[in-house]
Amino acid sequence: MKSLYIVLAAILTLQVATSQTLPTNTEFYKNKGIEAKLEDFNGSKYLNDNFAPSVVEDRLTQKKTDKYLRYDALNDFFEMRDTKEASKPAFLKKEIGLDVVYDGKPFVYMLYFDESGQQQYGYLHRLGTLGNKVVYAKYGKTLRMPEKAKTTLENDRKGRISDEKYFLVENRGSVSPIDIDRKSVVDFYEKNQQAAIKNYIKENKLKFKEVDDVIQLSQFMN
Repeated sequence: MKSLYIVLAAILTLQVATSQTLPTNTEFYKNKGIEAKLEDFNGSKYLNDNFAPSVVEDRLTQKKTDKYLRYDALNDFFEMRDTKEASKPAFLKKEIGLDVVYDGKPFVYMLYFDESGQQQYGYLHRLGTLGNKVVYAKYGKTLRMPEKAKTTLENDRKGRISDEKYFLVENRGSVSPIDIDRKSVVDFYEKNQQAAIKNYIKENKLKFKEVDDVIQLSQFMN
């Protein structure tokens, strides 16, 4: 059976301070006619399983609120608690202008083009600037579907949730995917900066497979 990759989007309409119990045993793929639940998969839907101290900021009012957040990368939303031990998380409202600093990482809810060229609203991790362009990372999850045993001598095979991500760049107000590697990243910079960039990449063995390499280069030049 071929792996089936599906990205699910959750539409959340709760205010920051609103509390609502999260659904359990969430059913997936109803529109696909497939019956599968979260417990049918190995792996985690979260970027990190633990709630982390975070800040929610309303850009319009400039109000900041301390919360404990956990990012559901499968469904692209944040679960929220007032305290780390609180028993009933809430959904953070998905809204332009309502930004998050999650575990020290700035996330922005915004419009962007995904890898298939479709426009989407979602959370992007703002990594910094390379040259004069802002670079983001989009996190997601890929799913391999569970398989039923074909014979009585076999066991059912659980599905798997795996991590995925890609980089995006903001250019003239439009945010779209971009490939970043040791060679292409140099082109973000002016000619008189490129020698220093190449030396820094070589000395620090940056490969740009992880977001930390992009952040490190951005901080070096800023």
